[in-house]
Amino acid sequence: MKKLVLFCLLVFVSCQDFSILEKDQENVFFFKNNGVTKDEFSGELSIATFNIKFGYCQTCDPFSGKIGGDYEQLDRIADLINLLDLDIVSLQEVGLDYDITIVQNQAEYIASKTNMHFAYGMDRALQNENNLFINGFWGNAILSKYEILDLENPTIRYIDYYNQNHSLKATIKLNEEIEIIVLNSHFASGSTSQEKMNQIGEVKSIVSLENRPYIFTGDLNIPYLGGAEFVVELNEEFNNSLEFINQIEREAILNSGTFINGSVLDYIFTDKKNFSIQSGMLAPIESWEISDHYLYLVKMTKS
Repeated sequence: MKKLVLFCLLVFVSCQDFSILEKDQENVFFFKNNGVTKDEFSGELSIATFNIKFGYCQTCDPFSGKIGGDYEQLDRIADLINLLDLDIVSLQEVGLDYDITIVQNQAEYIASKTNMHFAYGMDRALQNENNLFINGFWGNAILSKYEILDLENPTIRYIDYYNQNHSLKATIKLNEEIEIIVLNSHFASGSTSQEKMNQIGEVKSIVSLENRPYIFTGDLNIPYLGGAEFVVELNEEFNNSLEFINQIEREAILNSGTFINGSVLDYIFTDKKNFSIQSGMLAPIESWEISDHYLYLVKMTKS
């Protein structure tokens, strides 16, 4: 009887995939220029940031174990990008090889539907707390109508493999003379104030090494109203687009928020000398139910 029990235990263990438990600081990131490159750069850029919640509906929970991230929902995201005719869009909470999403490579699928080039970088590995063997990656993506030349995914916060953050860094070629850097980050909602300040410091360190124009985007989980110390720290390095648009546009965004609870958590920053902000807005209200965040769009010119 003891031999039978031991055999059953060995069979059970051998059938389980424990490899994910052995990973440490693997950094998954890649880019593909499969889209249609824009003919020429006119000097104007239309840039957006959007947390897409793994392609789950606004009130759906992507960590519940229920199937989601289907084609219909991702098509709605792609249709919105096409409607707004965006040049560059940063996406957060983008799934890759997540067991319970229908579309496994969400960045590539959205890029294919928008005819854009794309880059993807993991933010952290996922592991469902109720089922050890539901896993995948939570990450950031950058879609671009202009060619992506290079990609990095530096770590800006690391506690363990399942609790970390990165800042996806893409080099984008606007024309033969101009290359820009686009950074996309998602600060964890559960990170402490000190961790958020440390992440800001890491991003500032990344751009301090750059001599090319740069744009920093993302869901920072820092409320514009109520996060003064963080906003001040960011404004030391960057121009905050929210503070450079006209008063009517700014009040409309502040009154609605970029997140379902009314907070402004999503940002687009530029360096202080290479861009001029022209306007800023949220996506049309009929699109707000796509995610628990609302797409934030900024139009700017390259100085």
